Amino acid sequence: MSTWGWKCQHPSCSANRGRDRQRYRTAHAAAVAARAHTSATGHATTVVEFR
Repeated sequence: MSTWGWKCQHPSCSANRGRDRQRYRTAHAAAVAARAHTSATGHATTVVEFR
């Protein structure tokens, strides 16, 4: 079963540096978290699947 997460597309964003980034069970949950990051920072995000 896959898990999901998100990645910020801004190259210097600190959200991309954490090795302990949160993973989610559904793509929808990851998308909600990604939208929250975009709302807070204005940075574009991408939802990614981990297998």
